[in-house]
Amino acid sequence: MSRKRYLGDIYTIIDQEEYIWAMRTSAYDQMVLRERGSLSADSEDILIEPDKYSPHMMLIHKTTILASFVPDEIILNVNDYSTKTFDACILSGDVSGFTELCETYNQIGSGGPTRLTDTLNNFIGAMAQEIISRGGDIIKFSGDAFLGLWKCSKNQDYTMRDYIQEAINCALIIQKNHNNFKTDVGVTLKVKLGISSGAFLFSLIGDSAVSHYIEVGQPILDSKEILELCRAGDIIITEKAYAYVDSSAYVTECLLNGRYVRIFGVGPSWRQTQKFLQQQAQTKVSEEADSDTSLSSRTSMFNRRHSSEFARKSVSM
Repeated sequence: MSRKRYLGDIYTIIDQEEYIWAMRTSAYDQMVLRERGSLSADSEDILIEPDKYSPHMMLIHKTTILASFVPDEIILNVNDYSTKTFDACILSGDVSGFTELCETYNQIGSGGPTRLTDTLNNFIGAMAQEIISRGGDIIKFSGDAFLGLWKCSKNQDYTMRDYIQEAINCALIIQKNHNNFKTDVGVTLKVKLGISSGAFLFSLIGDSAVSHYIEVGQPILDSKEILELCRAGDIIITEKAYAYVDSSAYVTECLLNGRYVRIFGVGPSWRQTQKFLQQQAQTKVSEEADSDTSLSSRTSMFNRRHSSEFARKSVSM
C-alpha cells in the first residue's frame, strides 16, 4: 500500500514506516476514511488532507501516532507515577548482522542512513507485529534490540502458562518467517530470541514536563544472560519459564546444567496442547456469551414485567 505525504505544518506520513502502522490503533483506518468520503472503495492510496478535519481530529491523529511509541502500560495509566509490580513473560530479541549492515550503508554515502532506517523498520516492525498480534506488547526498542511483554494480571482469565505458550509460539513463527532477512545490499539479518518470566516492576518516573519509564526484575536480567548465550537463529528460554509448559510439546536441548533450554521446534504433543488451549479459550468465550445472554434475558423479562404493570396501572387509572 502506498502512502502519500502531506508536506504541511501539521504532520508528515512517511513511506515504509511499517513499525508505526503495525503498532498503531488505527484512528484513521480505511473504513473510517471511506465513511468520510476521502477514500474510494477501490483505492489503495491513503491521502489525509488536514483541511477536511478539525484541529481536534488532527490532535487525535498525532496522539495516536505518538502512542505507538510507548507501552500500553503508560497509555492505560497516564500520569500514574506509582510503582506497579506484576508477573510477566518477556520475549527479548537482538538482531545479528546490524554492525555489518551499518558499515555497508555508510559506504553508500548519500541516502545510506535513510535506507538503514527503512530496512530496520521493515525487519523489526514485522517481528513487532507478530508479538502484538499474539496479545503481547512492545515495551522497549534499543537500536537493534527489543523487548516484548505479556502481562499476567490476577483479574484475567489467562494464566502464565498461556502467555509463555504464546511467547514460545510467537518466537517460533518469527524464526520461521522473518529470520535470514535478505537486505538490498546483500547483508543477511538474523535474530536471536530469549524468553523469561517472573515478577516484573514497571514505573513511570519524572513529572508532567519530562518523564521516562523503567522496567526492573529478574526476567530482564535473565534476558540479558540469554542473549549473551544465544547464537543467531536461536530461541532460548529459562528453566523457570519452561517449567510452565508441556516438555513434550517442543524439541529442546538443555544448556548450562538445565538453567536454560534451547527450543528447536514443535514436538509430538504440540497439536494436542494447542487443541486443549483452544478448547479452553472457546469454553471461556461460550461461558461469557451465556452469561451475557442470561443477563439480557433477565433484563428483558424485567422490562416486560414492569411494562405490563405500568399498562395495568394506566388502565385502572
